[in-house]
Amino acid sequence: LAHIFYAKHLHTPKHPWLRGTVERLEALRKYGVLAPHVALQLRDAYYFLRGVESGLRLMNTKLRHDLPGDPLEQSKLAFVLQLPDSKQLMESCDYYRTTIQELSQFNFAKIRAQVLGAS
Repeated sequence: LAHIFYAKHLHTPKHPWLRGTVERLEALRKYGVLAPHVALQLRDAYYFLRGVESGLRLMNTKLRHDLPGDPLEQSKLAFVLQLPDSKQLMESCDYYRTTIQELSQFNFAKIRAQVLGAS
C-alpha cells in the first residue's frame, strides 16, 4: 500500500480535492494511470487490510500493523472479520499482500513516469 500512498501524494498538487485512498484509486483508473482490474484489485486489498487493522483495534492489541502470532489470537481476529478460521485469515492476508506487491512492482514505474512526465 505504500506505493498507492506515494502515487496518491504525487497526484495531490494536480488534484487536491481527491482525499481518500479509494477515491484516488478510482481517479487513477479514470485517467488511465491504472488499468481497471488493477484499481479494483488494489481497492479490494485496501478494504481487506483496513478491515484487519480495524479488527486488531477492536481486539485492543498494541500492534495494529502486525498479525498476532498466537493461534488463539488469530482465531479471534478471524471471528471478528467474519472469516471461517485463522487459516483463511492468514491465506487472505498473504494473498492481498502478494497482490499489492506484484501490482505495485509492475505499475509503480509507469505511474511515477506519468506523474513526473506531466509536471
